[in-house]
Amino acid sequence: MANVTLEKVVKRYGDNEVVKSIDLEIPDQELVVLVGPSGCGKSTTLRMIAGLEDITGGEIRIDGKRVNETAPKDRDIAMVFQSYALYPHMTVRENLEFGLRMRRAPAKEISERVEEAASMLSIEELLSRRPKQLSGGQRQRVAMGRAIVRRPKVFLFDEPLSNLDAKLRAQMRLELARLHARLRTTMVYVTHDQVEAMTLADRIVVMNEGVIQQVGSPLELYQHPTNRFVAGFLGTPAMNFVSGQLSSTAGEVSFTAEGLQIALEDHGSKLESPEAKEVVLGVRPPDIKLSPDDPSPTPGMVRAKVEVREPMGAEIFLHLDSTCGALVARVDSDCDYRAGDAVMLSIPNRAVHLFDAASHQNLLF
Repeated sequence: MANVTLEKVVKRYGDNEVVKSIDLEIPDQELVVLVGPSGCGKSTTLRMIAGLEDITGGEIRIDGKRVNETAPKDRDIAMVFQSYALYPHMTVRENLEFGLRMRRAPAKEISERVEEAASMLSIEELLSRRPKQLSGGQRQRVAMGRAIVRRPKVFLFDEPLSNLDAKLRAQMRLELARLHARLRTTMVYVTHDQVEAMTLADRIVVMNEGVIQQVGSPLELYQHPTNRFVAGFLGTPAMNFVSGQLSSTAGEVSFTAEGLQIALEDHGSKLESPEAKEVVLGVRPPDIKLSPDDPSPTPGMVRAKVEVREPMGAEIFLHLDSTCGALVARVDSDCDYRAGDAVMLSIPNRAVHLFDAASHQNLLF
């Protein structure tokens, strides 16, 4: 078991700085997920922890030991790749044994570790097969088993489920969660899939353009995003954004946009008395409240038309064309609004997020 520390870590390729002086502390036994769009630096960060990429600046420590110049094989880590990386000419058992044999482990210990890993991953009946005889999910289990038998201090996962179909990804997410609960080993997991991040992580590290945007629990990041990027990246469907102004009249703060005005009395203590400050309001799809069209709407109600109805099983996504722009609402499956229907929508005061239009920082965080 070990903690992992990154201190002002930088990675450059020529003049291109892909990881920009990041600091991160990963405690012992924690499952941390690095998430972000393609090119954000998450895989490069993982590869620097593994020793597969040299760092340009800063320091990486595993279990308190500086490993900047330590070879990957001496870092006591095990890595699971997206491509499985199994030896095609070997059986599953031989694939699991290979790393231990290279380290000249005793035959009895090798056998015990392989049997333990196979049992843990329910692949005992596959030990005599070769990789080409396995499904994608089975191959990924073998790749994880090859890491498990090493009993490393740190597991590193580089988008291990990307090649699997949606149903199998969901199943493997559950297997990984069970694996972490059983092993209680430090794990660093990289993905671009925010669903994987939200369901697996003890803590999520959101990255963009080589910079860590926010670190926290899944619920913390969902409810209290530090900036507009984090707010828009996490959540399905994505958060709605409406550009407008923040103003104060007689000490009462409100947000105003085309066709929309929201009094912000619940948040006044967090906001300075603004004078027509440009902001962006954010609201998550489940927080939009819908009601039938009303020719005489009450203040705060917005007229909209349903453009697209997306049934998702237990819930429905309604794409709306409103006077304040395009919005998405998430409603229960028994909602009977159809494409073309006129509706009224409201946004509860307590549900809003406010972002500075220039800095994109959350003004209520």
